[in-house]
Amino acid sequence: MGLCPSPVDTSVHEKNIHHEVAEISRNKLIEYSMRSFGYLAMELAPIKNVFVVEDFLPVRARLIEMLNEIEGVRIVGEAATPTDAVNGILRTHPQYVLLDFQLEGGTATDILCSLRSRFPKTIFIVLTNHVQPQFRQVCMEAGADFFLDKSSEIDKVKDVLAGMQADT
Repeated sequence: MGLCPSPVDTSVHEKNIHHEVAEISRNKLIEYSMRSFGYLAMELAPIKNVFVVEDFLPVRARLIEMLNEIEGVRIVGEAATPTDAVNGILRTHPQYVLLDFQLEGGTATDILCSLRSRFPKTIFIVLTNHVQPQFRQVCMEAGADFFLDKSSEIDKVKDVLAGMQADT
């Protein structure tokens, strides 16, 4: 036996270090690839599913066009009547519903009364030209979260979807 201790077998330790470095490098490569293709950005900005209820087709098309310009918003359905709206909302489970007050065959309150209790977390936004206090009161009592004037407050829809508080 000599004065020096016997050599330590470092091959196992070196293999573990190489494995850890390889694992870190692989994870960084995956993260880089995901960022390059936008997958991590999608996690940071969740998609907001919106259902649009408007009976006048040109206005509905304009609303959808405006909503499509908002990053992270996806239109999951549209309807012109309360019956079609209720069926579509039940099918798609949107996070936001944009409602005109006066519709073919009914009103926004018909939809709110049918769905509010089934969708307590859904944000219902009534966007209308019928801005008299009695319409506001009826809609808010039926479960609307926001009641906005279609002619002067349409931009507030963007604020609501962005998570900012708009005046109800």
